[in-house]
Amino acid sequence: MSKELAFTDDNDVVKYLDTTTSLNLALTADGVAFDLTNAKSVLVKIANDDGYIMQQTIDLATVTSPLGGTLSFPINQDIMNTLVPDDYDIEVWVTMKDGTQAIFPSDGTLGFSIEENLMSDTGEVIPVITFDQFEDQFDDMMAQMKNTVSNVKKGDKGDTGTGLEIKDKVSSVSNLPSTANEGDGYLVGEELYVRVNNAWKDCGSLQGPQGIQGIQGNTGTGISSTTIQYQISSSATTAPTGIWSNNIIATTTTNPYLWMKATLNYTDHTTKVFYLVSQKGDKGDTGPTGPIGPIGPRGPVGSGLVVKGTVKEASQLPTAGNQEGYCYFIGTDLYVWDTGKWKNCGSVSPDLSNYVTKSDLNNGLSTKVTDNKNGTIEVNGSSITPADNSKVVHSTDMRKPASDVAGIEEVNAKQDKIGYTPADDSKVVHNSAIDPSVMFKRVLTADDDILKLGAGIYCVWGQTPKNYPTSINNYARVVVKMFSGIGISVGNIIVEVLDAFNNKMINIYQGGPPVWSGWQVPNSGTMATKSDVSAATANKADDSQVAHLSGANNFDTVPTVKNNPLLLASSLPSDLARTTKDANFTGKLQKSGIDVATTTDVTNAVGTAVSPLNINTNWVSLSVDSSQIKDTDWDSTVTHCNYRIAHSTLYLTGKYKMLVTSNNKSRILFQLPTNIVSQISFPSTNEFQIGIIQAIARVPIMFMISLTNDGKISTATSPYDMNSSNFGAQYGLGLINAAIPLN
Repeated sequence: MSKELAFTDDNDVVKYLDTTTSLNLALTADGVAFDLTNAKSVLVKIANDDGYIMQQTIDLATVTSPLGGTLSFPINQDIMNTLVPDDYDIEVWVTMKDGTQAIFPSDGTLGFSIEENLMSDTGEVIPVITFDQFEDQFDDMMAQMKNTVSNVKKGDKGDTGTGLEIKDKVSSVSNLPSTANEGDGYLVGEELYVRVNNAWKDCGSLQGPQGIQGIQGNTGTGISSTTIQYQISSSATTAPTGIWSNNIIATTTTNPYLWMKATLNYTDHTTKVFYLVSQKGDKGDTGPTGPIGPIGPRGPVGSGLVVKGTVKEASQLPTAGNQEGYCYFIGTDLYVWDTGKWKNCGSVSPDLSNYVTKSDLNNGLSTKVTDNKNGTIEVNGSSITPADNSKVVHSTDMRKPASDVAGIEEVNAKQDKIGYTPADDSKVVHNSAIDPSVMFKRVLTADDDILKLGAGIYCVWGQTPKNYPTSINNYARVVVKMFSGIGISVGNIIVEVLDAFNNKMINIYQGGPPVWSGWQVPNSGTMATKSDVSAATANKADDSQVAHLSGANNFDTVPTVKNNPLLLASSLPSDLARTTKDANFTGKLQKSGIDVATTTDVTNAVGTAVSPLNINTNWVSLSVDSSQIKDTDWDSTVTHCNYRIAHSTLYLTGKYKMLVTSNNKSRILFQLPTNIVSQISFPSTNEFQIGIIQAIARVPIMFMISLTNDGKISTATSPYDMNSSNFGAQYGLGLINAAIPLN
């Protein structure tokens, strides 16, 4: 492994006695930043041409980018007192916590210089004299020298000298040793001090005269340009090999490290690459809440939206007579008249064209009985007076047990109660007549008031809104409908709640002044109770006007009704049915040529007609499509989907809890049988939207659940997508509830 050492800012010169400068160093191994995270100690060792001088310990607390392998070596007062103007070499020794040691660089050393400042040499001032003065002084000096030389006598031969040996170099005169041998020499800067007669003598500078100028050296190599690029990676020690970007890239959970590649382009057309790596720090503490800003000016009153109807295509939209806010539906797309032209505002989901409305249900319940509180009852719009007890035939008057024979009136009454009559097409609500303004709005929270919502469809998903009915489950669909567009100020509002178990409650806001009726089962206020019927039929027959078997008004003589004699039993044919004997009717019982139904016939007819109206029977359970999804994709304790067919309509209901522990990308939930799918006429989109699924995340996101023309019930998302960085959901909860007409 090749280890490199370089200056991060190319600053390798320090002025002598400048203690504010630092050498900024970068440590790399094979071109990648060396990780100092697990370093135990870092030493910077310094030497010059004469040998090793000193070392300095780097405080690890000052290493601000250990992953980047960079550190700062401050030239402080202690270092400057030791070093003098000269050229120096440095190495960085790193000892790791596991005891291993790395020396940078592995080849050679890194050099830096300390240059002299202006105070390093002391100058002398030469006095100013004239040329004549110089000649006079020079002549005097020559005369004195001649006189001195002529008078000098030759002396005795001196002793052999001890010689000169330069021992070392010290930073100042005070650092010269107190004891030394005669002839020992030390350098203090460029001055030579020699030990003579047990004292140090300054023998002057050893620097010779300036030599002649040398030949010009080769042109130096500089940096022509620098390129900085970025890339994210999952490794903090191995440089990435992907595509580098000129812009900083945000790290992700999978790639938490940001690598920087610095390319130095030199003037000799060579390059050198350095790598630095960093990691996103921990999230800081939440700052204090800022002050509340001023209230903005009140905006202008909006024109609102007025849904005018539906058309099949854009070419059918009206071009004249439009006002701001007029809107039409084309399928599920909402077109709004805005600034003189139609604007497509996109899809508004779900499509309610195949849902059953309250009006549909009311029309389906064709039999309604209302107590008029005046001795009469209202049945299917007709006022009926209950029978006079004195004018009816009692069971005791019949010649056959009443349990075996049903009278025509009883048969007619039971037929009326069955209430199953083919619908008059001119009097029913068609799918195209559904108010398109009643669209899905949002999921309600505990802060919402269910009695203060605008018109539309809402979802209750586990959180109970204010004024919610206490006797119903809090996983439900809420429909708020206003009659004829009349606002809440004049009443006429219906709030309908249908929970996941098909329990329904309604609350009506009407009257003058309008008030809420309170939560109740639909139509419970207009149905006749048992006590209502008992009160209406409370009149008993007048005993004085009723014929008896014995005593007054008996049959001892020929009884009459309005002076018309009644037929006596003795005059009846022998095969006539009698009340005290069993009789077998081998022929049909008829009235006016119409067959009379028996008790069994009535019971079967009632059962056949009422059975589809019982929401708790005839349900078939669908299994999760295990060929498409895994057991880890869904919660088996919550997930289910049931269907049943009644009145040529397919009803679907269910729940779905999607788990996000799987990387499965399949969106298929259930598979509907082929024989049922073949009876469905799908729209041009080849699917029906039958429910919603909500991602439980920081920001709630809702997706549609659809039934496609191949019979698959699927979601608009998958466990993998819901678990991705786009959503980061904990899980998803879905609700399926739909009614689809069959061919």
